[in-house]
Amino acid sequence: MTKTGFAAIALAVWGITPPLIAQEYEEKVAKAAQSAQEYSRQALSRQLEGSAQVKLVILADGSIESVNLVQSTGSVILDRDILANTRNMALPPLPAGQDRADIVLPISYRLVEGRADMAVNQDRAESLEAWKAAARERIRATQNYPQSLRYDEVQGDVSVRVNVDSEGHIRGADLIDSSGSNALDREALATVQRHSALPPLPEGTQAYSFLLTLKYRLE
Repeated sequence: MTKTGFAAIALAVWGITPPLIAQEYEEKVAKAAQSAQEYSRQALSRQLEGSAQVKLVILADGSIESVNLVQSTGSVILDRDILANTRNMALPPLPAGQDRADIVLPISYRLVEGRADMAVNQDRAESLEAWKAAARERIRATQNYPQSLRYDEVQGDVSVRVNVDSEGHIRGADLIDSSGSNALDREALATVQRHSALPPLPEGTQAYSFLLTLKYRLE
């Protein structure tokens, strides 16, 4: 079978800098970037492969203000293709109230043997999405709303970035968006830290970061 090129992007971003964007929007960006990537004839003829990270600055109307290479593939040709393909993709407007978002995307270009292997790569991306949904559900199942905070009518949403290794061990949790209450923020981080490990990541994924929002509401 002849070799074809496949550009793979895990359907989640690895890094987000404030202001926070909705989880649904970040997934739309990753999917749009996935669709935008394709091998150029020059890269394919030279059988180039590599992984890169690009930082996007997105404005309120969905236009891309800038695309910069954070990590190179090691190939000038692949780096050029990644920047051009990413710069030209179409994005929806940011969620209401957001005027800017900075996102870092990991992008990998791999040569595969025909359509069957391309399907396998897509299955891996879908497996990662399923893993993320299960991980969020598992953490939220242990979420606690301290009685003292309920009594004081402290409410809010806390967004945390959870960093996981290939075995599912939680390697850190970072506060991304505060609830406005230090006590709630601490409780949200404690909820994540109560899980020393989650299920192992899908095969072929060495590390992963995902966004988790915990909501604290009085019924």
